[in-house]
Amino acid sequence: MARAGILYSDVARAATELAAKGEAATVDNVRKMMGDTGSKSTIAPMLKRWKEEHQDEAQAAKSGLPESILNAVRGVYAQLQSDCENKIIALTAEHDALIQAAKTQQATLSDLIESLTTSKITLEAQLAATQEKLGSIEEKYSALQLKFTGMQSEKEGLTLRLDDRSQEVKELKQKNEAMRHQFEHFQTATANQRADDRRAYEARMTQIESELQLARKNNQTLESTQTKQEAEIQQLLLINAEIANNAQKRKEDLEALQIKHYQTDFLLQETKQENLILKRDLSVAQLESQRLQTSAAVSAKLQDVLTEQLKQSEIKTRQVEEEKQALIIELIKTRANDVTSNENLNDNPALESQSKHLIQDIPTTKPDR
Repeated sequence: MARAGILYSDVARAATELAAKGEAATVDNVRKMMGDTGSKSTIAPMLKRWKEEHQDEAQAAKSGLPESILNAVRGVYAQLQSDCENKIIALTAEHDALIQAAKTQQATLSDLIESLTTSKITLEAQLAATQEKLGSIEEKYSALQLKFTGMQSEKEGLTLRLDDRSQEVKELKQKNEAMRHQFEHFQTATANQRADDRRAYEARMTQIESELQLARKNNQTLESTQTKQEAEIQQLLLINAEIANNAQKRKEDLEALQIKHYQTDFLLQETKQENLILKRDLSVAQLESQRLQTSAAVSAKLQDVLTEQLKQSEIKTRQVEEEKQALIIELIKTRANDVTSNENLNDNPALESQSKHLIQDIPTTKPDR
């Protein structure tokens, strides 16, 4: 079927004008006469049809058929041709409207799919950002755990040092007590006692290096040594108090770290909950995308149905074309019979023979499309 905008009447008019100018009615000339519109594959069958119709008119003119019959045939044929072309135009417009509606629906579905795809990409980006944030929080949590473990180790070390210092202070007090006892009985001690004191000083020398060496060298100034030792004990007590203070601070820092740990754990749980919500939203979006793809498939099926309807309309158009040809043949035969009767064709056998010859030459097949 010729595409909308290029009709047989346009081709016939251009070919008639070319014939009037004395030029050959070729496909290129006809297309040029119509303003270089229409494809050659569309113009060629229409031009062939025009040549066949005008060839019949030339043969009728040579045979001497009355002009009134030719004019009547041309009028009926032109009317039928116009009605057929109007029907074709209407069917084409209806088909174009259906196609346009299907395209509009498909474009709407495409926009919706694109919007959902954009939403899916946004959700995936948010999910990736959340996962990245979760990874950062987990790294911070691991760092805090490592720091907490280090502080626990440091606390244990400080506790051990504090225990060692306490034990050392206890030993110094015991040794100091022994030294006092030795000093009280120094006058009356025997040589064996001095030997015992000497052994005691040697043992003290291995445990407290500088203090016991000073005690061994200054046997006669034990009180001064004792005073120094008491000063050292006081210094150790101060150190012990400082260690206890540091331990208290470490304990407070540990409690603060535990609070931060609990806060981090709470943030981690909230992030995991948000991650679950985002995954659920992503699943809903994927289901909606699948539903839209199904709708698109239904639209494609509808387009196939419309294409089939177009083919049926083309079949109906060919049937109308065949009925038109049959009506033209019947009308020509009727008009020829009426004219030959009125003019008493029995007295003119040659004219009767020419009319029958013209009727037989009328094409009974449908024109090429």
